[in-house]
Amino acid sequence: MKNQALINTNLDRWSALLILLILIAAAGALLFSNQLTAVSVPPEKNKSINPSLPQITQTTQLTQQASSTSLTAIQQTDSTPLEITAQPDPSVNENTTPTENAAPTENAAPTDPTQAHQQLISAAQAIAHGHFDQAQQIIDQLQNNESAQLFAQKLRNLLTQNQQLTDQSFQASQQAYDEYLQNMQKAIDTANWRQTMLQASQTIEFDSKEKTEAETELKDQVQQAWLDSLSQYGSSSFLADRMNIKPTVNNETRDLIFSQALQIAHEYIDQEKWLDAYARVYRPLALLDKQSDNYDQTGSRLVRQAIISDMYVPDPNQEAIPWQKRRDGVSYTIYSAALRRIVDNYVDQPDFREMANKALEYCTLLAETGKLSQTFTQMQDQQITESYLKKLAELHNQLDSTPQDELGFSHLLGLLRQVQDINQQTLQLPLEVITADFAEGSFAALDGYSYVIWPGDVQTFNKDMTGEFSGIGVEITKPEGFLTVNSLLEGSPAEKAGLDAGDKIIAVDGKSTTNITLEMAVQLITGKSGTDVTLTIDRDSFKKPKDFTITRQRIVVHTIKGLYRDPSGRWQYFLDKDQGIAYVQVTNFYGETALSLRETLRKLKSQNMTSLVLDLRNNSGGFLSAAIQMVDTFISQGVIVSTRNRGGINEKADYARPENTLDEKLPLIVLVNSNSASASEIVSGALKDHHRALIIGTRTFGKGSVQEIHNLRPTLAQLKMTVAYYYLPSGRRVHRDPKDKLSKDYGVEPNLTLELTGQQNLDWLTAKRQAGILHSNGQNLDPENSASPDDQDYNETEESNTEEDSELNHRKFYTAKELMETDTQLKLAWLCLNANLIAQSLDSENQHRGELVGPALLEN
Repeated sequence: MKNQALINTNLDRWSALLILLILIAAAGALLFSNQLTAVSVPPEKNKSINPSLPQITQTTQLTQQASSTSLTAIQQTDSTPLEITAQPDPSVNENTTPTENAAPTENAAPTDPTQAHQQLISAAQAIAHGHFDQAQQIIDQLQNNESAQLFAQKLRNLLTQNQQLTDQSFQASQQAYDEYLQNMQKAIDTANWRQTMLQASQTIEFDSKEKTEAETELKDQVQQAWLDSLSQYGSSSFLADRMNIKPTVNNETRDLIFSQALQIAHEYIDQEKWLDAYARVYRPLALLDKQSDNYDQTGSRLVRQAIISDMYVPDPNQEAIPWQKRRDGVSYTIYSAALRRIVDNYVDQPDFREMANKALEYCTLLAETGKLSQTFTQMQDQQITESYLKKLAELHNQLDSTPQDELGFSHLLGLLRQVQDINQQTLQLPLEVITADFAEGSFAALDGYSYVIWPGDVQTFNKDMTGEFSGIGVEITKPEGFLTVNSLLEGSPAEKAGLDAGDKIIAVDGKSTTNITLEMAVQLITGKSGTDVTLTIDRDSFKKPKDFTITRQRIVVHTIKGLYRDPSGRWQYFLDKDQGIAYVQVTNFYGETALSLRETLRKLKSQNMTSLVLDLRNNSGGFLSAAIQMVDTFISQGVIVSTRNRGGINEKADYARPENTLDEKLPLIVLVNSNSASASEIVSGALKDHHRALIIGTRTFGKGSVQEIHNLRPTLAQLKMTVAYYYLPSGRRVHRDPKDKLSKDYGVEPNLTLELTGQQNLDWLTAKRQAGILHSNGQNLDPENSASPDDQDYNETEESNTEEDSELNHRKFYTAKELMETDTQLKLAWLCLNANLIAQSLDSENQHRGELVGPALLEN
């Protein structure tokens, strides 16, 4: 807790009475904070520090307002609840001499040094496991044992820091929840009074341009306010659900927000702003109302309309990849080959009726998306469009009456032929267009992870899947309309050529980037290995833009990252150098990931690494083989993962092999969150089931399916298809059932759950991203401003004499401590590993060094 005050021991009777009342209030708050704190057991109170009176008053008020609330800041999911009784604050008795007649305490401190030593080990182990309350009880028994005080104080410090994390999490969550509700009400009030102003203006019978513009602005402000209220309500609801806060928004307010948002969505749809209607209204509503499928279904249609609109009718002010290239090579033959594989090998029995319905829906949306008439002018003929839609509706009706046993592979192919014939008789859209939309609709009825990669998309797909491509090695974004280098890739041609993070790319091979999409920019910059591309770069320190001609080469995206980059651009991996606590982030699971991790760990071991934090947060997955190899790095035997195909008939298990194991005793903590999916869940789930690592964070995504990529010869097209579900060593399936939106039995549940607010997430993500940006270290590349190379060495020059060096000096370089201050999940991991190191140190005195590392870290 912040601003805590020690209680003075020299108090009169009234002050003593006040202390008693405070302690009673605090004890009551403990019952509430049992549901707020780090563990599912009652939280340990920091007995050396008491909260100030205003803080206790606030906590008491919160308890009265939400006594049934169960806010879990850090929740231990596999511990047994322990009963905690009120204990006197040791700071009160610290300078007090006990009376001779004082009754012995129930848990008297051990006088045997050996016993005290063993209890210290037990306390340290308890913290390493996340059993903070148990550790507090043990340490309380040692408070009068002088021989144990050195290590006991170290453990108390860790417990104090844990309590501070707990308090910080609770206070941040409660504050965020209150702010969401305040902002929601403020938005509602704003919408109401601006609506009143609008209505008053509309009653005035006076026409003018100024009046019309003012009323338009007022209407926009009313709509924005209602959408803000929906956003704030959604944020409060999601936070309340994650933190077990009892919602306080009444149904009347909720229904009002929903109805106003839906009205706005309908206007967006009429204006063909499908993505706005989805992102700002239907997606939040679908997340808020999980009992209904209507919002999901409508949202799905809106997203599809946005996709086909962007593909076939690009922004006239933006140059994008032409639709003809995206649809090049689409054919009936490709769909037939892909559908046959789905029928034979898809993980579940396909629902052919749903596939047919979705295929017809996608083809219907082509005609209902009015913008497409700008590209396909024949759609401007209303009679032709209505004829097309009427004939598709007839197919829908026929489908409803078709017996289930007649639906299947042949029926779907026949249905495609019928739609192609209808199109030829009416709209006469290009055959590739109607075939692609029919196919994509039918596959959309599957699981969302199975689809055809058409020949025009194969190159981009392979780059995304493998992390390998031919280019110059830059991450680019387009904030505020400027194509900008976000970061360099280490060792890339761009880094060697002297590009820098923050550079604005104003032209590619002489072609202005002002009006090209980000996707188009990527395609222009990447290309065949060995070829050149010229980027025109504008940099603050340049007097004028400068051309950089760079030779493309094969680029491999590195998935193993450290904690932060030092001024020289090198990754730093130690979270705590003195204690040897290392940190490695894994961003994806590509072919080289496990090998790169092992190489990194070998280097860290040579630098006296004693323990490791493995960060899998926001890692969406990758190759199953890479996940298996990573788990095999830390365990030498047992099942890593098993997969089961349709009906669970064929089960295949992958086992750890001793020869592949790098270190099965290194103390290990894995960080996960709701964006950790697929391969990340295999790694974290397997290490948890084998008691090999402590898992900290939040429940993972729940994507437990295995996809295979099949070439659809003789074409260049491919099929990405779900063929199995994977199961953890415990036999538990991780995959979330999409039909059961209310179930929470999915993903990997951490050993210690520590939820973060939206702002806390933003803080650590921003700091982590900035800490990982690779710059060119201020190398001055403008000959007119250049200084000698010796003058530009950051590590040797005390004063900068160039603008580039000045830029370098003003860049933010992070420390491990700064990053931990923004990342409470990382701080909790550091805390637990510190306790484990203390346990090792204590145990080494008993000549049992090593028994507390590795698997023993998690044994109950």
